Amino acid sequence: MLTEPQRQTIIELHQKGLGIRQISRTLGHARHTVRKVLSEGSSLPPQPTTTGVPPALSSRLPELFCTAWGTVVRIQALLREHEGLEVPYSTLTYWVRQMQLREPAPQRAGHSECAPGQEMQHDTSPHRLAIGGQVLVAQCAGLILGFSHYAFIQ
Repeated sequence: MLTEPQRQTIIELHQKGLGIRQISRTLGHARHTVRKVLSEGSSLPPQPTTTGVPPALSSRLPELFCTAWGTVVRIQALLREHEGLEVPYSTLTYWVRQMQLREPAPQRAGHSECAPGQEMQHDTSPHRLAIGGQVLVAQCAGLILGFSHYAFIQ
């Protein structure tokens, strides 16, 4: 379920001319969710931000977030290039978090203790690699021993 600031961000980005696909990829929501928010519109008037973001940036930050594909380092570079502002990375991260532009990270499931040789985790997954101008898909296997916490990759 989306919060009202997240809904407002979707509406504002769409009003600024960004497409549904770009909004959904940047904010991490399904396209169906973005379409639904846009069809419903805003049920509440926009709330003033109390995040400490300067008023000039509070209206531009959602647009910059989407333009930079959610990368705070790129937002920092855009502000430096186009606005002449030098904003510390930690401050930008705080503002993005306070404006709820990014989904919160999922909580870890837990931690398990195990004796030597008792448990290991194996993972196989494809990765796209650019080698010699060609994009190849490589199947990678990883093994993590529960006791030693060393990762062995092949």
